Amino acid sequence: MNFNNNPYVLSIDAGTSSVRSMLFDASGREVEGIGTRIPYALTRTADGGEFIDLDEFFQIVLQAIDQAVEEARKKSIAITAVACCTFWHNAAGVDAQGNACTPLLSWSDVRPGAMLPRLRQRLDEKAYTRRTGCPLHASYLPAKILWLRQEAPEAAKRARYWMSAGEYFYYKILGKKVCSYSMASASGLLDSIRCVWDEEALAAAAIEPEQLSALCDAADGQRGMAPEFARRWPMLRDAVWFPALGDGACSNIGGGCASPERFALMVGTSGALRAAWRGAYRESPNGLWCYRIDKTRPIQGGALSNGGNLFKWLKGALNLPPIVELNERLPALPPDGHGLMFLPFLSGQRSPRWNPDSRGTLHGLRLSTQPIQILQAGLEAVAYRFKLIHDLLAPNFPPEHTIIATGGGLLKSPAWIQIIADVLGRPVSVSHVAEASSRGAALMALESLGALRDVAEADPMLGETYWPNMKAHEIYQAALRRHLDLEKKMMNDE
Repeated sequence: MNFNNNPYVLSIDAGTSSVRSMLFDASGREVEGIGTRIPYALTRTADGGEFIDLDEFFQIVLQAIDQAVEEARKKSIAITAVACCTFWHNAAGVDAQGNACTPLLSWSDVRPGAMLPRLRQRLDEKAYTRRTGCPLHASYLPAKILWLRQEAPEAAKRARYWMSAGEYFYYKILGKKVCSYSMASASGLLDSIRCVWDEEALAAAAIEPEQLSALCDAADGQRGMAPEFARRWPMLRDAVWFPALGDGACSNIGGGCASPERFALMVGTSGALRAAWRGAYRESPNGLWCYRIDKTRPIQGGALSNGGNLFKWLKGALNLPPIVELNERLPALPPDGHGLMFLPFLSGQRSPRWNPDSRGTLHGLRLSTQPIQILQAGLEAVAYRFKLIHDLLAPNFPPEHTIIATGGGLLKSPAWIQIIADVLGRPVSVSHVAEASSRGAALMALESLGALRDVAEADPMLGETYWPNMKAHEIYQAALRRHLDLEKKMMNDE
């Protein structure tokens, strides 16, 4: 495809707390005044369930598209293409009529962890991770689908297909069942070395190949909406629709981290530290994962289940003041000066231990403990988890790499960015991209359209750099050792 005549790309980002629609021009700059953000909430249960009705989710996406298309129409802007990203590791059953028949399970739903012993009997865990790039964990589809079959057998029995949310949206709008290598690589069902569905993983989860979508690359766009949607959005009649990509992959691209000398440190609802490159797929160090942005670009890193969701929970549970006031007060607190140890596993644990049964722990409370100190301990604890991931990831990449902070959960808190820089003992630069995943999806589409030669050449839009306080770093090194001692004790007690 070649659209060098200033194409505009509508980007849909279906995240775990909101759906966003945004319009980007040929340079990857947001067009102001077009699009929306629609918040929503997953259903959460006391046993660790986190899910949503897939058709309800789809309706939110349609509303977001409706608003962006109407605003573009009013400004007489022709939309050339539609890009999409969704959160990784989600799945739902879809029946023979093409309708969702199970809830959409999020990556954060830990209930499928009950299936891990069964999977370990059926799979050589090390060989499985080497092929798929995914550890055995509740987040991935083998455990999810086995769990749905056990806990919702009637609904699962009606499932002719298993799809991620982005696949379902595409299927509904265009009538085509396709799954990008990006989404498939984070499912735990793809042989990411060969870019084919993994036969052993499918057999272990009792999935037939025809129950999965056809694999495609990020650049494999399609035209031809179903009549219902062609009538709904006449402006998109000739638009190219690109398959959904993983939001983490798009976050790296949108935040200027498409090459190995820049690591993306993202805090949204969750958290992740990732590095991408163009070339051969690599086996990950133990405790990390390796997915794909597309067929030529792997992406490696680690993920935290607790990031902005932890900050939000602490702020509400402790009745803390507005974020502006917290950002003024936090820097005045001495590093690790609260006497607390915090294991931030309120949504279970991913990298590097991959234990979905881990729980949050706060140790060391006294009558003198102030609520803001508990918040500080939680933010420091997340920074320690990033340090563990960085120590595993960094040896495989250029030693002088730059760390780029991105994600709404982090960019709104300069105090937290400073804590992370102090814990890592490395400078952290800030991305000025407010919605890196949305921009990344648009940049990938622009590259596919021929408007960009390479997404790595797009303006990274970097801002200020936070330099580490090395005295604070020394304090945090000792605090990290105590943190790990508590984690080990809790693991022994489980």
